[in-house]
Amino acid sequence: MIKNKLSVSLLTIFLISVIFRVNIFPHIFVNESFFQYKHYSSKTLQEYKIKLLIVNCQSILYDSLCEFVSSFLTKKEIPHSIIKRNHDNLQDIINSQFEGFDLLIISGSSTFLPDSPDIQDVSTLLKIIMKQDKHAFGVCFGLQLLAFLLDSKDGKLVKKGSWDKDVSIDILIDDSVFQNIGSEGVSFITKQYHNYSVPFSGKKNLGKGRILAKSKDGIEIIRTGKIVATQFHPESQYASPQAKCVLQNYLKAFISNF
Repeated sequence: MIKNKLSVSLLTIFLISVIFRVNIFPHIFVNESFFQYKHYSSKTLQEYKIKLLIVNCQSILYDSLCEFVSSFLTKKEIPHSIIKRNHDNLQDIINSQFEGFDLLIISGSSTFLPDSPDIQDVSTLLKIIMKQDKHAFGVCFGLQLLAFLLDSKDGKLVKKGSWDKDVSIDILIDDSVFQNIGSEGVSFITKQYHNYSVPFSGKKNLGKGRILAKSKDGIEIIRTGKIVATQFHPESQYASPQAKCVLQNYLKAFISNF
């Protein structure tokens, strides 16, 4: 009985020493890494905290887009901060040449076309990202803007689209965004909500960009460097699992760099 009580007492004392970081056994070595592990990990994660800028181009799905991205990163236990800005409130970030940010995301738009003067700041910021070869993802209008910057002639919009309809997306080029979806020649279906499209001419290139997927409406996914854009809305509650997976795959590849 005395032996058992002694064992319990010693265990209690040891736990107290661990909790309060006090070595009350001067002749017994206590591994400091045990005490420092959580502090060190927290500091390291904070040091590499990902900073995202999500620009609202007057999209009714803007909040859904922010929630989609934040939820995905949170589930992956990736520390991050999301800065939300409107399309006309970007001058300070432009002046800093996007310094301090890791990823730009451009929302859709129910108002603007790529050559609209009101969207000039978003266009300028995307040009900076392209020049610096940084990461960006565009949705709907984001793809239309990217296409226009890549080739203002072949990337010009036409009045053609699908609204609240299932559309088949045809994969043209294998890419990491299609992981667990399919490869070249495979198609998937998702809901579409747009009235304008970038026409697909049959070529797999648009300026320096590669056309990864198309539909009957036109170009559906473009990549140039570390920038990817989709005509469909992966953040929509009506998007198919495959459509959502495109953005998730992009984010997976993005965080793998950290």
